[in-house]
Amino acid sequence: MKIAERGVLPESNTYFHVPNEHDRKTILTPYSCGYYFCDDSYEVVFNKYGNSFLQKKTSYISRRHDGGYLCLYVKKGKGYVYQDKQRVILNSKDIFLLDCYHPHIYGTFEGSTMETIWVHFDGPMIREYFKQIANNTNCSVLKSIIPGRAQIIYDNLYNIYEKFDKRKGTNDIL
Repeated sequence: MKIAERGVLPESNTYFHVPNEHDRKTILTPYSCGYYFCDDSYEVVFNKYGNSFLQKKTSYISRRHDGGYLCLYVKKGKGYVYQDKQRVILNSKDIFLLDCYHPHIYGTFEGSTMETIWVHFDGPMIREYFKQIANNTNCSVLKSIIPGRAQIIYDNLYNIYEKFDKRKGTNDIL
């Protein structure tokens, strides 16, 4: 699905999924995923997931799900995400995991581009895992991780994205 979102270039794609009730209550399930090519006007600012507000250069997208978590991998380019009110620079092969139940901001630097792959997901056990990973913050940025491990994360995100992109549907358990 093509999304008309400020800063998201036309070759980008987004897919949405509504998991069945049983899966939503028992496992981690994807709600949306995408592969984005962004220019320097891309910025997402949310005071609460599903309840966005506009600022200069801010994109607006209506969401079907209120809450959840986002895992985003920067394939190329340079951007930023705010972690505990501090802007963290994102470079190629950096990853962030974001608790979208809390206010959040991320985007591309002026004069830069960014290519990303991402999955938005939720599930009954993620909150406790996230607390451990993110050390009680709303965002965990993984920088300078072992290249092979970064590739594994990219491959997993891409596998989810590819199932939607090739219209094969998804199996929430996978």
